[in-house]
Amino acid sequence: MTYTFQAQINSSPNGVYGSASAKSSNPLQAGNLGILAYIYDISGKIVQMSDIIYNPNHNSTALSATDAITAPGTYYCGAAIFVYDPSIGDYIRRYANSDAELLEVSTASAPVFPSKSLDSLKRRHREWLEELEAEREAEIAEQARQEIEQMFPDAAAKRELERIAREKAEIEAEIAEHARQATRQLHS
Repeated sequence: MTYTFQAQINSSPNGVYGSASAKSSNPLQAGNLGILAYIYDISGKIVQMSDIIYNPNHNSTALSATDAITAPGTYYCGAAIFVYDPSIGDYIRRYANSDAELLEVSTASAPVFPSKSLDSLKRRHREWLEELEAEREAEIAEQARQEIEQMFPDAAAKRELERIAREKAEIEAEIAEHARQATRQLHS
């Protein structure tokens, strides 16, 4: 079973529109598919996210989700696809971005969304996207750190000295606390 999905970003006088679309290679398995669209800014922060769109009735091989934002800025759209895989009892998650190629994900034939798992998915998809956002922010921070170290070679050495100083202060604080406890025990 193959599901094809992609994300697109479009602008109009009324705002920026992000859309996610997905298609199943088998109409009878289209109910396995869930998708949502989210819009993130140039820093990687998610600023808007659609609800999960899913197809429990097998009435279509294709799904789409759209969201919009009107604030000025540079934005990208992401697509998140969720496919239930009974072999692991959970969802396969994949992400696509508007600046990436069309992506595909394959899985074995599976039943439609179990209602209990779907409720769980609705609760968890926000956490998954927050994790994705945190990963992007960490990557951006790491890239900025590397660029600073290239421009200022002494920055790495300074940071290491600061780390050593922090550790030393923590050790000294622990020793002082042990000394206070020992003193109290002697006088009790």
